Amino acid sequence: MSSNLLKIRSSTFTSPELPPPISGWPTPWLDIHEVEHYLLPILRDHQWRVNFVTKAQRPVPTLEKRYNFNKGPSALTFMRDVIDIANAENHHPTSLQYGEDSPHVSLGIRTHSAKIPPPVMTYLLDHIRPETDPPTKSRYQGITLRDIRFALLVDQCFETYHKNGDAGVLDVDASSNEVPPFTEVEPLLRHLLSHL
Repeated sequence: MSSNLLKIRSSTFTSPELPPPISGWPTPWLDIHEVEHYLLPILRDHQWRVNFVTKAQRPVPTLEKRYNFNKGPSALTFMRDVIDIANAENHHPTSLQYGEDSPHVSLGIRTHSAKIPPPVMTYLLDHIRPETDPPTKSRYQGITLRDIRFALLVDQCFETYHKNGDAGVLDVDASSNEVPPFTEVEPLLRHLLSHL
């Protein structure tokens, strides 16, 4: 594979355009272009994080974000808006939680019926630790364009709360110490992409 394909631009990212609606299942994992064009900008500029949640003894990548609000009722209304987006997109969050200590909504998304691209499947089978159970099917939960689209739609919705003065400052969910900052994620993504 050309080294040009593996370069991830270090220039300032702008907000990616909204991907078109996705039809059919399973949805493929993000390819190298989609990682660069969509995933890296939302990690860097939209404060989303990738956290690896353990499911059936396997790490499953999940997009996570915390939205802060000035008042609890606004956060609860936002949750209803997220549910409306989920219903319209036919793609539902893995987690959607309200915290009232300082009003916030935490959101986690991933595609449950994602399809692993063949090069990634080969890499997983060749490099997985022997004590874990490697995936034997090409369907494996992961991050897809469905998740990117959902994340951007929720961000657009949150922006209306921000413009109305109902939203607090965006930050990463402080309760998840496993989520590294973007500067630590980018080298890992470069390494993973080098195997595609």
